[in-house]
Amino acid sequence: MRWAIIITQINAIRTSLTASCRLILRSPFGLLTLFLILYASVLMVFWDGLGPRDELQYISAALDWYETGPVLGETHWSLRSPLILPMAAIFSIFGPSEFGASAPNILFGSLLVVISFTFARRTLGHLDGNIFTALVATSAFLTIQPSELRIYGIEIIFVATSLWLLAERWGSPGADLHRLYLAGLAAGGAWLCRESTIFLPIAIGAVALITPARFFRTVLPAAAGFFSIILSEMLYYQVVAGDALYRFKIDINHGGGEPSTKIGGPMPDETSLHFFLHPINELLTYPTVTPFFVIAMAAFAYLRKTKMMSEKINSTLIVFVIATAMSFFISGYFLSLEYVEYYPIVLYTSLLFCTLAIATIYRRYGAIMGSIPLGIIVVLSFAAADFRDYGEYDEARLLADLIEDYEQPICSDRLTSMRTQGLLRLRGMPLEAATRMAPPYDDSNECALVFNATPAGDRYWLKPEPQWAQIGVWFPRKTSWTRAVLRIVTPDAIKSPRLKEILQAPNPTILYHNYNANDEDGKTMLSLPETRV
Repeated sequence: MRWAIIITQINAIRTSLTASCRLILRSPFGLLTLFLILYASVLMVFWDGLGPRDELQYISAALDWYETGPVLGETHWSLRSPLILPMAAIFSIFGPSEFGASAPNILFGSLLVVISFTFARRTLGHLDGNIFTALVATSAFLTIQPSELRIYGIEIIFVATSLWLLAERWGSPGADLHRLYLAGLAAGGAWLCRESTIFLPIAIGAVALITPARFFRTVLPAAAGFFSIILSEMLYYQVVAGDALYRFKIDINHGGGEPSTKIGGPMPDETSLHFFLHPINELLTYPTVTPFFVIAMAAFAYLRKTKMMSEKINSTLIVFVIATAMSFFISGYFLSLEYVEYYPIVLYTSLLFCTLAIATIYRRYGAIMGSIPLGIIVVLSFAAADFRDYGEYDEARLLADLIEDYEQPICSDRLTSMRTQGLLRLRGMPLEAATRMAPPYDDSNECALVFNATPAGDRYWLKPEPQWAQIGVWFPRKTSWTRAVLRIVTPDAIKSPRLKEILQAPNPTILYHNYNANDEDGKTMLSLPETRV
């Protein structure tokens, strides 16, 4: 009798949970909440603080706002207000921190999930929208990597929003002027992130050309939205800087025509073939993009063969493909920008093709067969995230800890010193003190303690000198399971020097005592407590 009661209660609980799950899965709000939880869970596993790109320039600009109030930036990084202003606001509320620096990207990443869920379900259908949102929420390139403080993580939100709005209106019988104006506004928001998003208004015009009867009804409201942002920005810079083209001139002169900043054509010492192949090579060798781009090509072939897509879905694909092609060619060739990060819409569109192929498999062969390619892409995304995470900030983080613990300047290579200075500033240390406590090691600046970090490869390796005595060894970097597996299974015959550098096991980080230098108190430091080994 007692067991019968227990079994009855268990069955009642199971029935209740099943009903609750069905209610959640049928509710758009419940589904979106689950996708946001999925996104947060992925970040909890993969977030590793800052990543190596332009993070120090963004942090410095945000700290300037935090420490001195509104300032007029003097570099193109400091003028990227969609990232700098939210970061400065978070610093003002919670104080500077490494997580606070990444918080804007993390929050914007959740917004990308919301936008993808809303528009994809509305435009493609509920099944396709759910699959697409799952791929976006678990994407190494769109959600995991941007959390390391990268501008394209914010830019892609404006780009995607603009294209979804354009696709909705272009695929409908009439022209919704209000939504087209919003598409132009979103294109302007992308422009505030980076000038390379000039492809967006061009793409809108190209889409409008396909339907000449509605050309002006498409272009004019979108142009009004875009130029609302442009003119507002120009007015702002005219008031605060006395030059309406202040940001434009800084962007144009950035890099002085050096590689990756020269507009139009190859460098004098670069062959035309190399210039032509470089963007393609980057697209086909970027760990968090390439596998999904290749799968998208296969998905495109499969979709053409099945011919199961509606006219509305086809029109959506046309909009995204036109914009993707524009972004790739303008950024990769006309602007000579070197990384896939300058055209993130390529990966977003690739996941769109993957989604439609998975949804087609689901409808034709059932949920189990449809879940297999979905699971493969998600696992592949996690593997790509692990593969490309070199953990270079792990060493700078350790150096910042040592400097705080022992209150003594510690020299290192130039890159690690710069990263450590940024971390120390995020921990509340003034710029002057951070620069003094984490100086780069050179002939004119010798410290009693030298931190020999080992960023990827030996580009920043400090060669030990005879007067250096080893006093501490650490292995701060986490082991990458994907690189560990690839080290074993990849034949040596096909390992290029670059691949060998990437796959190498983490090297030790060593702290030395330089006997030719004294510490700040004039006393030679002979050893350190082994509290961090």
